[in-house]
Amino acid sequence: MKSVPVAISNRHIFLSEEDTISLFNTLNVPRQKTLGQEKYYAYEPTVDIIGQNNYVIKNVRVIGPVRKTTQVELLFGDCIKLGVTPYIRQTEDIDGSPGCVLKSLYGYVQLNTGVIVPARHMHANYDDAEKLGLKHNEFVKIRADGDRALIFDNVLVRIDPYARLALHIDVEEANAAGLKPGQLCEILK
Repeated sequence: MKSVPVAISNRHIFLSEEDTISLFNTLNVPRQKTLGQEKYYAYEPTVDIIGQNNYVIKNVRVIGPVRKTTQVELLFGDCIKLGVTPYIRQTEDIDGSPGCVLKSLYGYVQLNTGVIVPARHMHANYDDAEKLGLKHNEFVKIRADGDRALIFDNVLVRIDPYARLALHIDVEEANAAGLKPGQLCEILK
């Protein structure tokens, strides 16, 4: 069986250089920890998200390093609470997506776009991809077994030399399938 371990994400934010300075007054934001994919890390300070209906989600984790554009990755249910249309997109595909306000102890940023629900995807390095017969940017299906067994369709494969093999799904998807971090799921072609 060709398998991939599960990595589960919650809501989080990627910031541009300009927005990092606006929210933290520095680009040298203190780090809390390195994440599952080694080039990413969590900042120690968090920010609040204010929706179009003024609903607030407090203490949302910010992920570094900085990006070209700010992107807010939420759960489907978060979007409903914030009064924004849930746009399920691959990372950095934010054109036409809704905006929100980000607020920290130092200031705030008004986003006109950038709020998405991240589409499920999997990471693999070149060795893993070769062993598993995967191609960059192909879509696969992943089967989760157990009492709440299901098949995740439309899983984008991202191949990067520094990636750790992982299926990235959000908390809502993991709960729907009864999955835990690190649990193995079967890769279907």
